[in-house]
Amino acid sequence: MNLHKTVVVLLALLLAAMAMVPMVSAVDDKNGVDQVTAQHVAEMHMQTVAKSSEMYKEWTTGTIQPSTVYYNLNDQKAAYLFNVYVDGQYSGYILTSATRDNYPVLEFSRGTVPDADAEKLSLSRQAALSSIDGKTQNIGSPKLLYLGGTFYIAQYPVTDARGNTISIKNVDLSDNSVIDLVEMENKYPVNTDEQIARDAARVKSANQKWESLTGNAASVAVPAALAATTYGSKSIPGVPLYSQPLNNYCAPTSAGMVLSYWDSHGYPGIPDNSYTLITELGTAMSTSTSTGTYIYNVDDGMNTVSSNHGYGSQLTFTEDSWVTFSDVTTEINVNKPFVLNMIGGGTAYGRSQAYGQHTVAVIGYESYLSGDYVVIQDTWTPLTAVSLAFDDWIGAVADYSRPS
Repeated sequence: MNLHKTVVVLLALLLAAMAMVPMVSAVDDKNGVDQVTAQHVAEMHMQTVAKSSEMYKEWTTGTIQPSTVYYNLNDQKAAYLFNVYVDGQYSGYILTSATRDNYPVLEFSRGTVPDADAEKLSLSRQAALSSIDGKTQNIGSPKLLYLGGTFYIAQYPVTDARGNTISIKNVDLSDNSVIDLVEMENKYPVNTDEQIARDAARVKSANQKWESLTGNAASVAVPAALAATTYGSKSIPGVPLYSQPLNNYCAPTSAGMVLSYWDSHGYPGIPDNSYTLITELGTAMSTSTSTGTYIYNVDDGMNTVSSNHGYGSQLTFTEDSWVTFSDVTTEINVNKPFVLNMIGGGTAYGRSQAYGQHTVAVIGYESYLSGDYVVIQDTWTPLTAVSLAFDDWIGAVADYSRPS
């Protein structure tokens, strides 16, 4: 979800009051995590969720295989992808951090990551090629980046006629758009004293999670029984999964999932047709296929659509620009799915710019020794629930349901 240029100042002020992910200072080598240690953590996490989650119960007999290594914008390792197999069949993935300055497990799902789709990678290559002078330039093989909060990037080197690299092109794998990270840095500055202080606190928390799992040595894992402690989890059944029908329509689509849930839970006047509902929400939110949705239009648009169908005072929505994990558990425990607008979900280690906005529907939460997670339904294919580390973004604005 891209924000309109007119809200840059407001966003910068909001970001200054929120916890930033990942950190803006360079990662020290001493905090790096090797792949063997990361695999131990992934294996422990696989067993933990298998014992506590119905969705992942078949992972009890699962095996872990290393897959992709993701990098940040400074060419440092950012994350390791491990595929889960059950009886030789693919059954999901676990994404771990490659540094102790980020939470041990960043994402896990029964689905796949965007770059696992050969067609997506092919389209990203086409997008990169279309952005260069094809007569005098070419592109090389992509480096895969993980910038936090479901943001996956294919970074292509641009070469001249002699084969020398002269620039790079970053392609967002969610929609195959070529993005300018320098422009992002200018639009969304986040390197403030308060922001750095908040980030330091977050890094300290991540370090403590790693300490709990591996001890002081970066290559020694604790017994799986210790990591198999579940602190609480809940998911709301019956929230439909929708893919966004138009480019930059993640906000109306996520809101459509939430409103459709209420359609089958006491508010039958909400349109049943997902495209009708999503486009109505898009109109109400003034969503543009080129610039997306202004973040503070989301709850207003949901309220407008609710009112359009006779529920103006019976089903309302309110925004929260300071989302805590306690807020998440409070909403989910009373079966209220909500919209989560992730702001700048990808300031890479060693950089000061934010990248990208994206909106999802939150349908649950999970807490383990490795950290706290929100269970989200994304608007990108493949459609599946993803457990995302809480705070794996710069900031977030939530839009809560208030049925009466």
